[in-house]
Order: sequence, then C-alpha cells, then structure tokens
Amino acid sequence: MRRLPFLLLLGLALAFLTVTGRGWLGLEQGEHELLLPLAKYRDWEAACHAVGGIAWWTPSFLQGCSLAPMWQTVIQAVTFEGGRLALAPFGIDPAGAYQIVSLGIALLAAMAMYGFVAELTGCTVTAFLAGAFFLLCPEMAIRLAREEHLGTVACFPFAPLLLGLLLRLGKKTSTSRILALALGTSAMLLTSTKVALLFFPVAALFAAWIALGKAKEERRAFLIALGQAALVSLPLALFPLLPLLREQGFMTFFEHDPMTAWQANFALKSPLSLWDRGGDLLSATPPGLHSSADAFYCGLLWVTGIAFVLSLKRGGWLATREGGLFRLFTSAALFLETVSFGPLSPLGAQRQLLSGSGAMENWAIPLLWFALAAQGAAVWRLASFATERKALLATAVAVWLLAPLFPVVSHLPGFGQIRAPASFWNMGGSFCIALAGALAWRHLLDFLSKVEAFPALRRIPALRRIPALRRIPPLA
Repeated sequence: MRRLPFLLLLGLALAFLTVTGRGWLGLEQGEHELLLPLAKYRDWEAACHAVGGIAWWTPSFLQGCSLAPMWQTVIQAVTFEGGRLALAPFGIDPAGAYQIVSLGIALLAAMAMYGFVAELTGCTVTAFLAGAFFLLCPEMAIRLAREEHLGTVACFPFAPLLLGLLLRLGKKTSTSRILALALGTSAMLLTSTKVALLFFPVAALFAAWIALGKAKEERRAFLIALGQAALVSLPLALFPLLPLLREQGFMTFFEHDPMTAWQANFALKSPLSLWDRGGDLLSATPPGLHSSADAFYCGLLWVTGIAFVLSLKRGGWLATREGGLFRLFTSAALFLETVSFGPLSPLGAQRQLLSGSGAMENWAIPLLWFALAAQGAAVWRLASFATERKALLATAVAVWLLAPLFPVVSHLPGFGQIRAPASFWNMGGSFCIALAGALAWRHLLDFLSKVEAFPALRRIPALRRIPALRRIPPLA
C-alpha cells in the first residue's frame, strides 16, 4: 500500500511528460533558447578536439572569447552532450536529444522530491502531493518547454537532493554522509553556479531548522559536520572554476549595460502575480511595469491551500512538526518572493505599478491592494509564532513593506552580478511553494476525511471499493 503513491506519481509524471514532450518535440528548432546551450557545448567540444585536450579559447564568438566560464556548467554540459551521444545511434538529432534529456531531468526532479518528502514527513501521501506539485508547477513547464532554460531545469532535481542530504546528515553525522553532502553541493555548483547560489538561502534555512531542533551537543556535532562538508565541497567546486575566477578581472559583465534597469524590469511588481494566471489582471499596465505571469504564477490549487491553512487557529496542526515544516517553507518562499521585488520594496513596487494604472481596469486596482494586504497578513501570521508582542509584529510587517531586501542580498559574495531578481523565485520559490502546498493539502485532506462529505460518497455503491474513500490515512 505504501508503494501506491509512488506508482501513482510515476504514472502521472510519465503521462504529463509524454503530453509535454509531444507538443515540445514538434516545435521548430531555435524557437526559444534551446540552440544556445547546444551551440556553446558543441563549440566547446570541437575546440577540445582541435587542441587534443582542454580548450580555453574559442574563435567562434565575436573576435574570440575565453572558455573558462563554461566550467560553471560543466556537469550540465556532460549530461546533455552525453545524452546526445547516447541517442545519436537511434537517429535522434542533437536538439531532440537535449529535449529528451530535459524531460528525463524533470521526471528525476519529481521522484527526488517524493523521496525527500517521504523521509522528511514519513507520509507517502504528502510525498506524492509534493512530487506532483513540483512537477506540475508552472515554472517547470515554462523553463522546460517554453523558454527552454535548460540550465535551470538541470538544477531542479538538486533542490530536494541537497535538502535530503542535509536531512540525512542531521539524523547521523558520518564520514560517508559528509562526503555525500559535499559531492551534492559541488555537483549543483558545477551544474549551474548561479542557480545553486540562488537556492542556497533555502538550504541555509533548512539547515538552521535542523540545528535548532537538536540538543546542544548534537547541534555542535551537526554544525561541525556542515563545516567539514563545506571544506570538502569548496575545493571540489572551486578548483574547476579557478581559471574563471582569474579571468573575471578582465570581463566587463554588465558594466556597459543599464544594470539597474535590468533589475527593475525583471522583478516582481505585485504579490497579485502569484495568483494571476496568464498575466491578464496586469496586462493593461505599461510594458516596463508589467510582470510576466510566467515568472511568478504558482498555481491556484496549492497557493489557495497555503492561504487557507495560514488562516487556521494558532494552535492545533500549525504547532505540530508538520505545521512547523509548513511554516518554514512558507517563510522561505516569502523570503525569496521579497528578494524578487528587486531594487524596490513591496510597497515601492506597488506604488510604481499604480503610477501606470491609468489603463488598468477599475476592479484590478482593489485586487492589487488586497494581494499586498494579504501578504502583509501572512508576514504577521508567520512572525506571531516567534513573538506575540503586537508592536514587534507591526514592526516586522512595516520592515517587509518598506525595506528592499534585494540590495542587501546583492552585496553578499557571489550575488553582485544578478541582473534578474526574479531568478530567486524560478526554482527556489517553486520548490518551497510545492512543498508547503503539499503539507497544506495533506492536512486539508485529513480534515475533509472527518466531515460528512466522504461518508456520503461512501454510501454510493459504485464508490465503496475505492480505498481512498474508506479512510484517508492520518498525517503521521
């Protein structure tokens, strides 16, 4: 019986990816960004063949350029090029091979999420919901088959994998688990250094949650193990990147680009975008103020579940271990969303958006304020588990509304060249929302199993044989 949720998730994932693949594989090559990594990796491979070893320069782009930056995606290159070589004997062209490998990575991400949540909660139903929500999150489909951001897709499995390795290290500190965490961290950094850095705040919050739940001596041993894993992972990841670190001094990056304009454009403008499927509610705003729903829409099902659970009484389920995990990942999602506002604070972004509201529908403006107020209420609610003093809670909401968080984060090492604050949300936000939504809906299913709707359904003869209607297992 415990295998049933896993098999259901596997069937759902295969069906979803089959439908997605049938539509995506039929698109004309180069419609979006698929040919960009394909051209870069093929050129790198040709340059290595030409010199008979590791190539550090290519004449193929502009007047020639360094190949040192390629090492920050070396595992991504090996994965996609390995898939191309493996599928070539079957007559599959390089672009088709990259697409098939990407679909396989999406399947791996869903299965990895299932394994992580099953170990985290001990509940296979929650694991099924988390895997399904992660696979079906809008960002997965957008990055996979629309924008073709294969680097982001390649990192999706690492989110549950990295937290799973942290969880196992928290249960038992051993040399093998320290090495596993170090290798997993290094692999994610060498798959996409940028995406890995953007996800590390979530990993740090999860590690802090593990540490705070331990006794003093166990906490000390866990923190020492984390330090040992960092000492191992940093050389593994940094050694291939040493040439890049040296050549960064010769690179202009975005020095000749309007960096602030980039950051303001690729940023969240209103929390309403989390609910705005298709961007219809904000479509009438000027182009520079319109946040694409592609970057922030989360899916009404799990966002609604999260909002409902946050409205429950302070005690009860929210005070349990599963409720604590729900609050943890909801808070992590809120943190990533706040950073995604870019150079402006949430209230500043709202005011900027309202400055171009002349063409918006009248009914859309109250929705903007309602979404902002609802998000402020969520901050109040989550902060109330740390303190009950209303003055401190009001201060927390005011800081969230008025203080831009992205400029602070951008001064941290490695975060200074981020031109799109929305990148914080792409994978990390989707992961946190999927997991928090799974915990919320598992609790709601347990609640619904105790009301009269399910006994009424069980009285229908044709439905009596469905196990799910006999008794939904408790969240334990």
